[in-house]
Amino acid sequence: QGTGGGHWFNFQSGTSNLWSMGAQTGMMGWYNRTTGNVGYKMVIQDGGNVGIGTTSPSRTLHVSTDSGVLIKGATGTANAKISFLPASGGRQYDLGNVGADFRIFDASAGVTRMYFDNDGNTGIGTTTPGYKLDVVSTGDGLLSLTGGTKPAMIFKVGTAVVGGIQA
Repeated sequence: QGTGGGHWFNFQSGTSNLWSMGAQTGMMGWYNRTTGNVGYKMVIQDGGNVGIGTTSPSRTLHVSTDSGVLIKGATGTANAKISFLPASGGRQYDLGNVGADFRIFDASAGVTRMYFDNDGNTGIGTTTPGYKLDVVSTGDGLLSLTGGTKPAMIFKVGTAVVGGIQA
């Protein structure tokens, strides 16, 4: 069983893979009892917060890990994504892969806002960037740079300054 009393169901496969699932005051959880790996692996608190790798989740989903989180397409060429949509409505944005590339997609408008290809190129207004930063616009105001008291743009080749623009 887990810690802190409560009611637990125990699962065992041979002498290894010893697990308990149950509830105690304030939460229910999955507890690993296998030697060398003892502890809670996932909990659901009374308030609905889910913790993976933590027994005190501070958000709806709280993952605590040193090895990262993987979100993977489930079948064939399916792409993985995370979607963000305000509770009050508004625009939905998706972060996700497109094959070997990555994009920020405005799902509400059906438009890719920023695109990162697998060669290290970044596109704003294009999904086929040909440069480290490729900005494409059909309207006015392609690029705006705002600085402190001396806004400037410096051009370098390697470490050598070869030109610039200063207001």
